[in-house]
Amino acid sequence: MFEKIAKKPFLMSLSWALVLDLVIELLSRKNFLTFFTNHLAHHPLSFVFNWLFIAATLSLCQFFRRKYFVMGLLTVFWLVLGGANCYVQSYRTNPLCFIDISNLQISWDFISKYINVITVSAGAVLVVLISILLVKVFRKAPKTDVFPKRGLVLSLILISITTCLILDVGGMGIKKKKLTNMIESVNDYGYVYCFFRGTVERGIDEPDDFNLEEKVLGEIEGIEDKNPEVKPNIIMIQLESFFDLNLLSDVSFSENPTPFYSYLKNNYSWGKLSVPSVGAGTANTEFEIISGMNLDFFGTGEYPYKTILKDETPETSVWNYKDLGYTAFALHNNNATFYDRNTVFATLGFDTFLTKEYFTHYKMSSHGWMRDEYLLPEIKRCLKSTENQDYIYTITVQTHGSYPSDYRPDNKIKALFYQIEDDGLTNQIEFYANVMRDADAFLQSLCEWLDTFEEPTVVVMYGDHMPSLKIDSSELMFGDLFETEYIMYSNFEMEKQRKDLEAYQLSSYVMERLGMNTGVLTKIHQNYSEDPYYLQILEQTQYDMLYGDKIVFDGENRYVPTDIKMGVEEIVLTDVRNTRHGILVKGKNFTPSSYIVINGERNLDTLKVSSRSLRLEEESLEPGDVVSVVQMSDDFIDLSFTDEFVFEPEQVETAE
Repeated sequence: MFEKIAKKPFLMSLSWALVLDLVIELLSRKNFLTFFTNHLAHHPLSFVFNWLFIAATLSLCQFFRRKYFVMGLLTVFWLVLGGANCYVQSYRTNPLCFIDISNLQISWDFISKYINVITVSAGAVLVVLISILLVKVFRKAPKTDVFPKRGLVLSLILISITTCLILDVGGMGIKKKKLTNMIESVNDYGYVYCFFRGTVERGIDEPDDFNLEEKVLGEIEGIEDKNPEVKPNIIMIQLESFFDLNLLSDVSFSENPTPFYSYLKNNYSWGKLSVPSVGAGTANTEFEIISGMNLDFFGTGEYPYKTILKDETPETSVWNYKDLGYTAFALHNNNATFYDRNTVFATLGFDTFLTKEYFTHYKMSSHGWMRDEYLLPEIKRCLKSTENQDYIYTITVQTHGSYPSDYRPDNKIKALFYQIEDDGLTNQIEFYANVMRDADAFLQSLCEWLDTFEEPTVVVMYGDHMPSLKIDSSELMFGDLFETEYIMYSNFEMEKQRKDLEAYQLSSYVMERLGMNTGVLTKIHQNYSEDPYYLQILEQTQYDMLYGDKIVFDGENRYVPTDIKMGVEEIVLTDVRNTRHGILVKGKNFTPSSYIVINGERNLDTLKVSSRSLRLEEESLEPGDVVSVVQMSDDFIDLSFTDEFVFEPEQVETAE
């Protein structure tokens, strides 16, 4: 039997690839009927591509004598990919993209919020079982003859066909220029195709008929700069997974989860905000808000934070405000290194970046995220730390998923369902409603304090994306899953407006409301948004700034990454002592992320005694040892160091 199949490698690869493709598609879809109605019926060539692409990888087994072992390894790869995507979609709406793998936060602190110990244990058992099975296949499966010519021909045929399909040779229609909505794209084009596109597409393609200078720059340069004498502080608050639950059509609540937010919507400027992701992808909404750039022009599932911003420094709203005399702060009550913010924020123009690693004390929410209330004193500290105006970009995290599906009797707000009969979803939405009450209280505390603050201040709050709950557009009173909301509060009189925006337009709109227009992209948004060539102009400008000749900067980029300061309050090392219990380090502003460094070696056993002292037990210093303190992230990335302290012999042992 084996030998008969082995002599028909083409048939073997095609038939098994078809099975794997069907399994992967089944795992990626909430309703398998969409495989026929969306994918197979309307996009048959993309179905052929998915099938043949898997077959092309399986054809490689023809070059090995242990064909079935290699086939088994490749099968495990495809099934793991499909299973991982299925699991990711169980707690967020967006499918697993290639870029997610490079964004993976390798720390139990992050992973444990989505995968419990039981799941990890089950996964470990499954890995062991698969490994045992593969070993048995390796030992038991017969060795077969290698057909290098036949295998080569087969592989070349399959690779040629899939290449022709992906390049749209002959106009067959499979290649779509950009896959901007990954949910719809997977339903239409299949998971394998979309995942593959994400591995090869990066950046912005050079636009056709590129003539930016002729079309735009002359007019832009002719627009008079606006720099009002009175400029308020600007606080941008990116609310993690923030969604007005009152917009759900099938649910009511025992009380309004967000009463203060409802008050703000009724009394201040407000509108819907179109964002680039659902259930995840915070950094991409953040990128559009800060940069004013449209993510649709980038590659499939791309995160510019992880790609182009490692090498290029674009114009951003942060640089624009700094040109007007502002000091730029970024605050985030989560890890500094997620999405590489600790390096990217210097590229974006921030002067100071405060993260969880620099909070001296804090409490976590019941589902494992730092509470937002600890951001309030830090916002106050930033506003009071400078004489000039401040731009403070605040990123919250408490309302982040995943939301527990088990019943929580301590929930004060109860969800009342009219049509949905799913206890797990009921519990998740009810838990989310109670977490939202905390977020609402944070906003209320901030705005009430600003009402008494002497400096004019504007707060722009918005949701980065919809929460990772199992809801769809049909369950919303209006809008869709790619829409959140923004509100523009001020502690001085401003006209109330109602305007819907794209995320990449928000910062320029705020500037426009305040009588400012600094920046090329800002002027494009403010002056060309109704122009029929608006998106073409925007795409050309983005390409030029990041990948082109920088015509907008006269050929040379004027922006250089900042020497960003980590933490608002400086962490200081003042004294080091040997004690009978070990090494005692004195200073100020130490946090749970502070670690003693001796002669360049980081000591992970460091104990935080208080914000003024650290201890390393059962250790002692020798004369000339060089000591410092490092702030280190959960994934062991160094964020900042104190000045070094040289231990001298006359520093005698103490009894502390």
